[in-house]
Amino acid sequence: MEGLLEPAGKRGWAVRGFSVEDSFRATEIRCLLEGYAARELAARPDRGPIVSELRDCLAEGDDIFRKGYVVKEDESAYGIMNRRFHDTINAGAQDSLLIDLIHRVYAVPFVAPAVVAFNRVPLEQIFPILVSGHHQHHAIVDAIDSGQPDVAETLMRGHSSPARRSLGLDNLPESGPLPS
Repeated sequence: MEGLLEPAGKRGWAVRGFSVEDSFRATEIRCLLEGYAARELAARPDRGPIVSELRDCLAEGDDIFRKGYVVKEDESAYGIMNRRFHDTINAGAQDSLLIDLIHRVYAVPFVAPAVVAFNRVPLEQIFPILVSGHHQHHAIVDAIDSGQPDVAETLMRGHSSPARRSLGLDNLPESGPLPS
């Protein structure tokens, strides 16, 4: 992927290193871009089928959280649902440049919506973080469904906090290399 390699020596390449700060900034940029996607989708008169798909994602998330806690096995299901949710909004904007920019940001470690690292935050602490993010999903879909572009954009832009907290990035120093 573009941006993952950098020149090394006279003729070689090396995998680029990323810092915690890179992941913080990329998460913020992701939310700005996805906020724009949510705005564009909410403004579309033909958004109904996309809203239906988003509501399917919400139902999947609701099923995961219904038991009142998460287990390690929920990590994959939540990641898949979260990726589908974000991809559906992004595709709904029908803007190929926007999609390209979003995918470029996803190349930064810990930024893609499918990334949920249950091993970085204790399960009992991750449940309220993920539920909070999923409540935001519901509010975002409601704003899109009701044709409120400004609200949809604002909510999506504010959606970075649960993403950072679910990965434990808020507990790391703001500079330096990412932990392995």
